[in-house]
Amino acid sequence: MNGEIIIGDDIEFHKNRIEGLYEAISNGVWFPKLNMIMMNTMGYASSIFYSDFFLYIPALFRLIGFSISEAYISFMVIINFFTFVISFTSFFSIKNSLTKSFLFSLLFTTAPYRLLDLTTRAALGELLALTFLPLAFAGLYHILYGKPSKWYFLAIGMTFIIYSHILSAVMFALLVAIFLILNTKQLIKQRERVLSLIYSVVLTIALTLTYFIPVLEQTLSQSFKVGNNPIFYMSEKATDLGSLIVNSLSNKGTPNLGILLLIFLVIYSVIIYKIKDKKIKDIYFVAVLLFIVVTNLFPWKLLDQTFFNTIQFPWRFLGFVSLLVCWIVAEDPLHWVLKDKKKMASVCFLCLFLLTSYTVNMRVNAPDEEVKSYEEFNQLDLSYLGAGKEYLPQSSDYDVLKELPLQPTYDKEQLKIDDYNKNRDRISFTFDSESKQKITLPLIYYKGYTAEIAGDGIVSQPFLDKEENGQLSVIVNGKGEITIQYKETFLQNSMLFLSVFSWIVLLNYFIYKYFREKSNVIKKKV
Repeated sequence: MNGEIIIGDDIEFHKNRIEGLYEAISNGVWFPKLNMIMMNTMGYASSIFYSDFFLYIPALFRLIGFSISEAYISFMVIINFFTFVISFTSFFSIKNSLTKSFLFSLLFTTAPYRLLDLTTRAALGELLALTFLPLAFAGLYHILYGKPSKWYFLAIGMTFIIYSHILSAVMFALLVAIFLILNTKQLIKQRERVLSLIYSVVLTIALTLTYFIPVLEQTLSQSFKVGNNPIFYMSEKATDLGSLIVNSLSNKGTPNLGILLLIFLVIYSVIIYKIKDKKIKDIYFVAVLLFIVVTNLFPWKLLDQTFFNTIQFPWRFLGFVSLLVCWIVAEDPLHWVLKDKKKMASVCFLCLFLLTSYTVNMRVNAPDEEVKSYEEFNQLDLSYLGAGKEYLPQSSDYDVLKELPLQPTYDKEQLKIDDYNKNRDRISFTFDSESKQKITLPLIYYKGYTAEIAGDGIVSQPFLDKEENGQLSVIVNGKGEITIQYKETFLQNSMLFLSVFSWIVLLNYFIYKYFREKSNVIKKKV
């Protein structure tokens, strides 16, 4: 792109997330709970609600001297590489076929919806979730149809999806529920598969305690905009079938399944009656069902006021449709693709040709204002919190907050403040007052802020000030020196310990499993 990059819809939010983590690490805070560069340094709880787990990669690039643009592009290269590797490994764990695994990996890695997340939408969280989607699905496949002893594939895949993008995890849970319904009879007969599913669920919970419990702690402490202030409704964003087909055939636009995957979906819709394998029929049924869910043929209006509206865009399910269609094609149940090397080569060529076509379309159709030089890309808008501002207190007004001066607010006739200093989430000052007075500080309130005082005065613990747009306030009286700072709560620390302990146990399990299998092989040879 000759030193230029096409910016996507969510790029500013994710740039701020990466830069905020880099800033925290630079200040010696390796596991920040608040992103302190956001909201003009008033702090934003994106690190609690939207895990930074994988952002350490670009943040570490920043630490060694990469610019924001260099760190971001390098991260995209890494994501593409591991999407291919994880897709290949996941499919190979089931079919033990290099050819089929390569075909699945190539189809899924170049799937147009994934490329849209990579470029036009800059949906970093969802893009990361798609990287681990094949791993989670391989685990589900093992539990329902393959080797239930490989249940940990689902647990690890689901864990990484949760740490990437919680909405994708919710959607994958819905997909799991559909497959469980389709296989109820089998699960009743084969209890070991049910146990494997339970093991997977328990392990997933253990590995993600450090995410879920702190989120629950915050949501119980106050109301946030997420879920309370929907920007739009699913019924408004559901696309019509015609637009979905046109976008897919033209290989551009959102939503887009892509011409190749759309053709394969149509072909298998025509020949599905010839396929006897229940596994393939299940996968096909779910793919078609989710394809319909993407469109306004599905009655989304009935779900506008429900939890499902948090998914925001029905076409997010196209990532799952892409996975399932790619899986069917790679399985090749009727030996239509892989039996003939020319057909296999044609499919691979089409993948690469359409990838090139997508790249050209993206560049030609990009508006001038969306094409930025690396220097322009490196600039940050620290007031930008994403379209929904979901993690702001419900009582806050974003438009007011972003214009506020970064100074304390108090009654200057009744209260004197000196030596005021703000460093990230830490604010200190001395005060002198003859009566109880309120001080509002330029910090957005989240559970975890504490106040310490030196002197004879009195200070309350920080509280959410709904009258001050969700900022943090304290009540003081007398004289003293106050230090206000965000400190990890007991639950945040204890859940981090439990999750790390769970990872250690899992690693030891894999080591034990490896040496046990190696020992069995040696005994057989003897």
